[in-house]
Amino acid sequence: MKKCSNAYQTDKRYAGVRRKSLGVLAGFGEDFSYYIQYRDKFTGKVVMNKVGNESEGWNFRSAYLEKEKRMMMPDQCPTEEVVPGDATIWEIWLDYVSFYDDRTETIKTQKFYMNKLKSFHKLRVSELNNRMIQDYQKKLMKETCRTGKPYAAQSIVHIMKQLRKLINFGVKRELCEPNPKLHFDLPKVDNQKTEFLNDEQLKRYMEVLDSYPNIQVRIFLKIALYTGMRGKAILGLKWSDINFEDNMIKLRADNSKSQRTDYIPLPDKVKTEIQKLPHYSEYLFPNNKGGHINSFKKSAQKVKELAGLPKDFRAVYMLRHNFATHLANSGKVDLYTIQKLMTHHSPKVTQRYAHLMDKTLKEGSKVIEDLFSQAE
Repeated sequence: MKKCSNAYQTDKRYAGVRRKSLGVLAGFGEDFSYYIQYRDKFTGKVVMNKVGNESEGWNFRSAYLEKEKRMMMPDQCPTEEVVPGDATIWEIWLDYVSFYDDRTETIKTQKFYMNKLKSFHKLRVSELNNRMIQDYQKKLMKETCRTGKPYAAQSIVHIMKQLRKLINFGVKRELCEPNPKLHFDLPKVDNQKTEFLNDEQLKRYMEVLDSYPNIQVRIFLKIALYTGMRGKAILGLKWSDINFEDNMIKLRADNSKSQRTDYIPLPDKVKTEIQKLPHYSEYLFPNNKGGHINSFKKSAQKVKELAGLPKDFRAVYMLRHNFATHLANSGKVDLYTIQKLMTHHSPKVTQRYAHLMDKTLKEGSKVIEDLFSQAE
């Protein structure tokens, strides 16, 4: 938390939002007023408006959400109220981000897609047809992004999926009627990327990691290296999730991408490293606000650069792919086991590593050869 010279407080995670203390409120504690600052798209002027008090349920995140809504309003102010069962795409989106306001990535992730879908904002689901969707998808294929390059097929898929997701959400929330005639013919994408460290790269990486001064970063990356866990899942770990007796790690549903509870083994090396962490919070990687640290991205990037790894390798997620790739290459672990260790709930996701299992396939072929030889 940062204090401004005029007694306002800001949080760097929520640009354009500030708060001011109102003093202590009886029965509540210290209360704050929240303000949002943005450029009004109708007047072109920068405005700062109060949105509410903390005692009324406002916080930095909810104020930031309100600011983004106002900045992304359609080109004309809405003059009609939402018609039950016949909402516009924009009205469905507003309900969507409000409904999922506990997802930290909702606003920032959705903002890009909704900006690209501006031509659909004022349209009702009942007004959409396949020609509109096909023409817009074709238009996207001809557009270029900020770098001057055409949009990747995956980006186009994400944009069109966003539109489809909003329509399905609107139907579930009874904001619109289903439109059975709509069909989304999305482009095929084959952008699977397997980041694998060879023996020399792995040696350099571990040497840099062992000497890295920040103990939290060091242990965070070692957990990722030895377990293949996702970065967010590691950062959200609580001490109660670590079973030191049975050597198991619990992935809570509220801390899992799949929103399901899973269990994975706790390797001895990881167990030893975790025990080096100071234990003064319920989280393994606590911040100073009672929660947990949200990211070690910059530090992980620095470790990657110090180890001289390829630029296109992702600083944290590469460790997950490296984990699965080494298991597949070993010839000692089958795909089902890799699927369970990676907490993939569909074998299709794990199938990407099947082409690396030549050794296992050859050993399987040798087994049947030996069995038949015994029968001769």
